[in-house]
Amino acid sequence: MSQGARKRRGGQASEGAARDPMGRDATEQPPHFLSSSQRKWLCESTDASVFNIEILVHKDVAKAARGIKKAVQGEASSQVSEEGDEASEGNSNLTVHCSGFAIHTNDRSKLRILSSIRVLEKFEKSVRDTYGDFKLETMKKAFEFMYLCIHECNEHRRKKSEYFNYQPIDVLDVDIQKSLVVLEIDVNDAIDTCKENHPGIKMAGFRPAKGEQILLKAWPPQCPNVAGWSKISNNLDRKYKHIFKTSSGGYNMDMNMVEFNMAWENENEETFEQFSGGPMLNGNAEFFGVFYGVHDQMSYATSFADVKSFLKNYLDDEQRRGRDERY
Repeated sequence: MSQGARKRRGGQASEGAARDPMGRDATEQPPHFLSSSQRKWLCESTDASVFNIEILVHKDVAKAARGIKKAVQGEASSQVSEEGDEASEGNSNLTVHCSGFAIHTNDRSKLRILSSIRVLEKFEKSVRDTYGDFKLETMKKAFEFMYLCIHECNEHRRKKSEYFNYQPIDVLDVDIQKSLVVLEIDVNDAIDTCKENHPGIKMAGFRPAKGEQILLKAWPPQCPNVAGWSKISNNLDRKYKHIFKTSSGGYNMDMNMVEFNMAWENENEETFEQFSGGPMLNGNAEFFGVFYGVHDQMSYATSFADVKSFLKNYLDDEQRRGRDERY
């Protein structure tokens, strides 16, 4: 074997061989979806691309949310700031978690993450009461987004550190009615940020058909890269309003949902919120949807068409602001 060459399944590849968006040899085909080797490949090839997202809810919004909860429970909302422990709690920030995953960008200095804002829907009224509206500008005031990658998580375990090294990341765009958000950080400019590779997951070319096997990757707190296997339940997307009626914040959503059947060990709202934002993957490690939640024992993700439309609109806006990128 000549110097600089390396082995791969099915032959050899030179250092200059074409690479796909996941960093793999573009001529190398994944094993069959039903095989154990394919499932292992699919999980491991996306490990560095999935993140735990930590969101700090500013104290004014957190306090308002606690007040609303008290009022809904039939207690005076003023108690939040008048009783010992409640006063301390009412003046503190809240922290919530969800999942997210890297998507492709032509700028190698940027890490771009796609996620869901399902976990923030319950704060919608509090944000409106505090800032007057629930949109991109007010979300930046109400919440601070941070992310944790698998490399930092492994380093934390190796050093047995007391705290995880979450890194701040900017909110670039959001679609409230589709529960989607794009986050981005310049890893070259950021201080103490992981410089390892986080390959962007490529978007699929089409929606999977009924019965096709799929994979949900997610990262709830303390459980990096959880994987769940399932099958698409039907060929047609379902309207959000026919499933969930309204969001947990009480406002109408304009989105379509991919339905699939997946078994859950812990069927509670907190679990579903923490899984939300995870990528729905086909057998080629391409994403076709973003996990949203569960209703009546069926699982749902934001549809392929809605995600594609959101990303296209976002990149069109980016181009108008001077960037020349194509998803």
